Amino acid sequence: MPVQVLEPTGNPITVKISGLLRREEFTRLQGLFLEAVRHKRKFSLLLVLENFEGWSEKDDWNSVPFHLEYDQQVEKVAVVGDAKWEDLFGAFLGKGMRGMPIRHFLPARLEEARAWLA
Repeated sequence: MPVQVLEPTGNPITVKISGLLRREEFTRLQGLFLEAVRHKRKFSLLLVLENFEGWSEKDDWNSVPFHLEYDQQVEKVAVVGDAKWEDLFGAFLGKGMRGMPIRHFLPARLEEARAWLA
């Protein structure tokens, strides 16, 4: 399974993404985040990229809503993965254009990412 939610109710919400990311999986993931927002709780997000291959070219990624109106409830986002994904994943998440800090960590720095999110 390319997207696994490892800690859906914790803080941070921890998600492992592997293989090729499909739009339908990403939409399902956004639903989980919106559920946390509906419960009026603030949360951080830990995305762990493991054997990540990128985004499906068959899917339409041009209009991915990020629900900017909910950004105030997202405290921080840490992406843990290979260096080759840092800029691409940062752009995909809207790094620099959203209300929360988004930071990339190499896989060997997973615990540093957790500490940064705490």
